[in-house]
This record gives sequence, structure tokens and C-alpha cells, in this order.
Amino acid sequence: NPHSIASSVTTETVTGPGGATAQIEFAGVQRTIASLSNDEEELGRLDWQPTAKDHLFLRYFYQPELSTGVVGEYTIAAGDFVDVPATAHSVGADWSHTFTDHLVDQLRYSFQEAKVFFQGGAYPNCVSTSLQDCPAQVNFVGTNNDSDFGGDILFPQGRTVKVTQIQNNATWTRGRQTLLFGGEFDYQNSPNVGLFFYNGEPNFGTFSNLVQNGPGGFSTGYTVLADGNPVIPFTEPDVAFYFQDDWKARPNLTLHLGLRWEFFSQALNKLHDETVARESNTTTAFWDPTLALSARTVPASNQDYKNFEPRIGIAWNPDFDKKLVVRAGYAINANPAFYNMFLLEAGGAPVTNTGVVLCGSGGCVPSSGSLLSSDVRSTNLPFLPKGAGVDPRVRDEETFPTTFRTPYVQTYTLGIDRQFRNAVVAEARYVGTKTTDDFQSTNHNPFLLPVATAFPNLFPTSSLCQDSTATGFGRPDCNFSNVAEITNGGWANYNALQMNMTTQRYHGLNSTVSYTWSKTMNNATDAFRSTGGGGSTIAYSQNPLDPDVAERGLSGNDFRNIVGIGFTYNLPHFAGGSHLLSRAVDGFMLSGVYRFRSGQVYTPFQPLSIDPNNGDSSFCDGTFNSSSVGPGADTCRLAISSKNAPLNSVAYLNP
Repeated sequence: NPHSIASSVTTETVTGPGGATAQIEFAGVQRTIASLSNDEEELGRLDWQPTAKDHLFLRYFYQPELSTGVVGEYTIAAGDFVDVPATAHSVGADWSHTFTDHLVDQLRYSFQEAKVFFQGGAYPNCVSTSLQDCPAQVNFVGTNNDSDFGGDILFPQGRTVKVTQIQNNATWTRGRQTLLFGGEFDYQNSPNVGLFFYNGEPNFGTFSNLVQNGPGGFSTGYTVLADGNPVIPFTEPDVAFYFQDDWKARPNLTLHLGLRWEFFSQALNKLHDETVARESNTTTAFWDPTLALSARTVPASNQDYKNFEPRIGIAWNPDFDKKLVVRAGYAINANPAFYNMFLLEAGGAPVTNTGVVLCGSGGCVPSSGSLLSSDVRSTNLPFLPKGAGVDPRVRDEETFPTTFRTPYVQTYTLGIDRQFRNAVVAEARYVGTKTTDDFQSTNHNPFLLPVATAFPNLFPTSSLCQDSTATGFGRPDCNFSNVAEITNGGWANYNALQMNMTTQRYHGLNSTVSYTWSKTMNNATDAFRSTGGGGSTIAYSQNPLDPDVAERGLSGNDFRNIVGIGFTYNLPHFAGGSHLLSRAVDGFMLSGVYRFRSGQVYTPFQPLSIDPNNGDSSFCDGTFNSSSVGPGADTCRLAISSKNAPLNSVAYLNP
């Protein structure tokens, strides 16, 4: 039964040496425990000034959350759904010390741990710390539309993100100049748990055949199984330093000049170290030991030490209008990589050995009929192709170039602020950003033989692999099959006119009204996945040989018009004094928020069809689409013949 624990707040005053005092506040916000949700927060603070020159601030924050049945809610009737438990811990400490009237230093420490998992639900014992208790997913590939059962090949999975940050900021003021300088060290430890097909996926013809023949006697099925480390403990130490000079060159003119340097270490090199250690040992190696080590391991990406980020700014309050301020600035910022991309590489060859075990070989489902991960794995692992003769390059691979780096963004702005009377301020601002070396998913070894055959004058077959027995026949590289590579080939340009008007205490009204007109162009909106709808409709380019110019268009995140209104209005007092009527009708406030955003763009695409017998095979590498783009999706785009034509009409040229 749901129950609650009453909230409480306790404040204590502590007296220390020399008569210094500290206010310590412990706050426990109401906790609610129910069958479908559990939200909880606990907060503690310490605000202490032990001496006249020192100030210490501590803070702790904790919040758990549970969402039930969020993943797989449409398969609850089939007995499969997944919960999403999450917790967050955050600790912060801040110590400021005044050395002189001109120099103040601030030392900051923070630690945050966030956990998010997809587990449990229909199978409470199937959690990330107990994969052996998870069920396999049983599929039926026959024509009777038998319902699949068991777990899901995607789950359980989750991650723990632990970030430690130590930062020092110093401020030195002298005359008209204020110098800001400091640095920080960040350490991220993010063990990710999850490996697709780790629990196994037995596939049979029909349910009736499975029942009649029994799990151990059914000889025409197969099991898909992944062998690899289900825990990838990514780690990333980062370092940054900065310097900035704020100079009041004139009473009405302030100049800003600064420089920041950042280093983001390559977290993906964890996969390089893991595969090199495994393949260097003959007892643990997955792949054919006669192959070169570079063919059996993940290449290491170079460290980048060139993230120099200048900051230039100006603020001017002209003498002819003291209520007018003109501001302009330019800055470069480096964007760190996100780990979702690295998980794609961790789930494919050569990091993981995912293969097929035929039931007739002795594998498939144990004779006991158990579908637990431990039993399915022990039955099939001995028959999973491994060692001599097994080449990871014939499997689907997700790779990164050795030159992989973090993108950087140039930002430039020009704004004008004008005050009207004493309660209204209006602003008009131009903001532009240019993102370079952004992440982009590419088809690195496309199957181009159909294109070369149909259009020999445009694309010669001689540039492709001619060996019909090679893995890469009809592709640029004979040694590889499907290869998806995430590069730094992406770019984006954003330009916007931002306007807003703010009122404060204007006859009891506090409000902000804003309007933004913007346009965002890029060649890749998301490097992680195709959405099939708005945003990153198809993450890959239609032409794998031209992922730049031919892909130029409106971003999936382009929202041309945005309007926002927010206000609070203190209603007038209807009665005066402290009598009961005044307390009943006075002190009310009216508030509201309104937001309008124009629609999101999308790219029409055609469903995947690679059946040459129907004459509708795709020129856009159907095998790659099946493995990397998404179920039923093709990178080939629809060419709408007319704006007034139905969406299912296509314009085409006769070759």
C-alpha cells in the first residue's frame, strides 16, 4: 500500500573556535512510495564563515526515481516490459579566501553520481548485476504469426556516470582591470552495462513445431548469441585552464579578452586497450590468430591537445544615451563526445563476437527447456564460431578514425539593450554559431556494384573489389563487409534574431515576452541513430560518397519561429489592515507561461526493399541499411515531383 513519511526541516547553529558561527540546515522533503513511482529528495547545507577572510559552503543532494513499464509498454500483454530505476547523488563544496583587497581565490569541489538502468519489470530478477537470471528472447520466423516470448535482446542495460571536478578560480582587481584566471580537473568514470544478444535469441519456425519436437530435438532453428564483456568501464580525465582580462578602457567602454585551453582524453581508447589485451592472449582471443593484430582490434584514436578557445567581447554605454547598451562578442567552445556513439562500437566486431549457432550442431535451447541466460549461454557458447578461420571483418563493424576529435563551435553575437522609463527593458540581438568537425555517421565501405552496373559511365566497376570470393566484393575494400564509421565530417550553421522585452514591478506586473527567428543548416543532425521521423530522420547520407555538399539542408532541429511569454501579476489589494477580510482576499498572484514553436522538418524516405525478383532492389546498399540504418528504412530519399503531389508520389529520371 502507498504510504508517506512526513517532511521535516531542522536548522542548527554551531559555534566554533573564536566565536565563529555556522548555520546548518537539514531538509527532508516528503517521500512518497507507491506501486508505480518513487520520488524522493534529501538536501543538506553548510554555510560557514570561520574567519573574516574565509567562506565555506557545502551541499548534498539526493534524488531517486522509478518509472515502471516505460520501455515495452506495448508488449505488456505479451508479458514483457522494463522498469527504469534511476538515482542521483550530488556533493558540492566551495571555499573562498580573500588574500588582499585586490585578490580573491575560490576552490571548488564537486562529485556527482547518476545511475539509470533499464531492467526488472516483467522479470524482477533480470537486472544489470544478475544477467544470468535473465530470460532469452524466443522468436518464431514461420508464417503462423506466432507471438514471440521471453525477454528482450536489448535489456537489461544501463549506466553509472560518476564525475569528479576540482576547480580553482582567482580574481585580481586593480584600477580599471579585473583579471580572471584558473583551471579545473575533471574525471569521469562511466561503467556501461549491456550487450545486445548477450542472453541469446533462439529462433524457430513455429510454436507448434517447437512444442512437438521439444527444445533439444528441434534441428532447424538457430540461436543468435553475443560473446563479450557486458560491462564497459569508460574513464575520461579532462583538464582545462583559462585567463581573461576585463578592462574598463573608458567609463562607458569595457573590453574583454580571454583564452581557454581544454583537453578531452579519448574515452573510446578503452575499447582499444581491451581488445589488444584479449587478442594478445591465445586463450582469450576471439578471432583468427593468424590475422594481423590491427585486423582483430579497435584502433586507438589520437589525443588532441589543440583546443585553444579565445574569448573577445565589448560592452559600450554611449554618452548620448545612458539608457542604451551595445554588446558584442566572439568565442570558440569545444564540445565533448558523448558515449552513446562508443557503445555502438562496443556492441560490434571486433569488440564483440556475435554469431549464429544452429540447433542441429548441439546448440540452441537446453534439453531442460530452460530459457535463463546462464543455461542458454552454456549450451551455445561452445558452438559459437571462434578462433581459427573467424575474421571480424566479415561482421558488421562500427568504427572511429584515428583522427577522431571533439567538435568546436564558433559563436558571435551583437546585441542592443534599451531601457524605457524605470520598469521596461527591450533587447534585440543577433546570434550566430558555426560548428566544425561535428560527429557524422557514414557508410564507410558501401556496396556499390548495382550502381556501377546500372550507370557505368558515372561510376566504373574497376574502382570496386573484383574478387567475387572476397568479403568486400562490389565494395571499395575487399577485406571488409558492412562498416559504419562515425567521423568528424559534420557541420552546422545557426543564425538567429532574438528579441525580448522585460518588465519589472510595472504596476505589479513582472513579465518577459520573447521572439526568435532562426535558421539552422547542416549536413548531419544526429550521429547516433535514425529517428524515422522529425529530427534525424535518416542519420546516413543518401550518397555514401558525398556526405557533405549533397546533404546540405535544413537541420532536423530547425525551428524557424519561437515565441515565449511568461508573467506574474500581483493582484491589487481589495481590503486594508490586518483584519480577517484582508487576509482572505489580499495577497493573490496570477501567473502564466505560453510558448509557441513552429513545426519540425523531416526528410521523406522510402521503405527498404532488397528483393531483386520484384524489380525494386535499392541502389542505396540494402545490406548496410538492414544492419545500421534501422528496420525497414532505406537511405534513398523520395524526390517529390510537386509540392501539391501526395507524399507517396515519386519523381524519377529514366537512366
